[in-house]
Amino acid sequence: MFQPSGIEMYQNLWPIHAILMTTGAVLLILGGLIAHTMKEKPSWLKNHHFFEFVGFLCVITALIISFYMVSASGGPQFRVLHAYSGIITFAFVTATLILGPLNMKVKSHNKEIRKMHRWVGRITFILLIVQIVIGLFTAKIL
Repeated sequence: MFQPSGIEMYQNLWPIHAILMTTGAVLLILGGLIAHTMKEKPSWLKNHHFFEFVGFLCVITALIISFYMVSASGGPQFRVLHAYSGIITFAFVTATLILGPLNMKVKSHNKEIRKMHRWVGRITFILLIVQIVIGLFTAKIL
């Protein structure tokens, strides 16, 4: 039976990683735009939560694939800027997604938490775009 080498595994999984990560980033950004522009619609919060949750699932799946890809290639996990900036971006995505529900649960500090959620979300938006560009440079597409 044919066993792909680490490099072949990397090449086979890279497009899946890129598609999932880009899809996740787009969904996260759409979720943020829904919250920013559609608050007059009664379903905005439900839609915001849906896009953020599905986007996060795509991102976490792509992150797991990236760890597997790099392990299969035999190299160290953190050898390029894209890996370092990816972990930072993932931390911001996670923080944004924790602060949102926390804002609804902690009534005594919800104004401060909402403000943090919004600002961390804005920073995350920028980091997602930058991370995609860095990934495209890393893959030598740009």
